[in-house]
Amino acid sequence: AIRELRFGIRKTPPVFLHMDYWPGNVLWLNGRVSAVLDWDAAGYGDAALDVGYFRMNMYLRGVKEAAGIFLEHYEAARGPVLNLGFWELACAARPLPVPSAWIPFSRQMGDLGATDDRAETDYYEFVEEAMGRAREGR
Repeated sequence: AIRELRFGIRKTPPVFLHMDYWPGNVLWLNGRVSAVLDWDAAGYGDAALDVGYFRMNMYLRGVKEAAGIFLEHYEAARGPVLNLGFWELACAARPLPVPSAWIPFSRQMGDLGATDDRAETDYYEFVEEAMGRAREGR
């Protein structure tokens, strides 16, 4: 799939990336982001990588509806996220072979709503949607 889809990637200016941007690394105060933690893997690249990784983590944790809201707000502020499907697929390789294996760590951090069954179901839904976006060049 990567060989097929990589030819549709559009060039984007590299931006500073967190590279581990997920809800567990975001602190909130009074309904606003107050800090982003854990910058040890930061680098430069396509902004879609951080956006895709955050969205995948929302799916794994049972808040896939929030992933769409996150994307809407991100694009309203920054414009369309090019190459999102491709980078979502790249991010989706990380929790394999067992996506639900990420859930116990989330529970330790206080995320009690995530379940193994929902993580598996929502993960594969995320992958299917990402494939569709990638094939559409989005």
